[in-house]
Amino acid sequence: MNHSVINDVLSESFVLPLNNPEYYAPYNGAIEESQREVKRCLRDKLALDLPAPGEHITAYAEAAVNDLNHRHRLCLNGRTSCQLFFESPNKPIFSKRERREIYDSIMEKAERILLAMSQSGQAERASAWRIAVESWLKSRGFINVHINKKCHPISSPFLYHE
Repeated sequence: MNHSVINDVLSESFVLPLNNPEYYAPYNGAIEESQREVKRCLRDKLALDLPAPGEHITAYAEAAVNDLNHRHRLCLNGRTSCQLFFESPNKPIFSKRERREIYDSIMEKAERILLAMSQSGQAERASAWRIAVESWLKSRGFINVHINKKCHPISSPFLYHE
């Protein structure tokens, strides 16, 4: 990540990019499902009110995302994404100094992970960053990572060759 982008992120808000691993179904599947959900909602909006020829569908896409952000969801205990993000009384607030300390500690952990790896290419750097961020978020109770029991593994253990 570009250091000027990092400084902008640290000064404006606190956003930790948590990129998905390449070819890793549990992460990619969730992202793909979200994209399908947006496309379905957009398709429904366009079916109700077709844009004029040459008109951009940006406003329709923004309206679809807004609708989805205001949809009550079981996984959020019946709340909407907007309620959870904007109205949560437990929303953490970090000072600029705290944000810098958090970022530095995550970078240190990512560097330790990279040192333990035998390679240090772009994919390995992204993986180390993802592991460090996920670890920090889990340790503070901001995320709970689990395996969806409805997903089938790509291959069963009995198919492995020794």
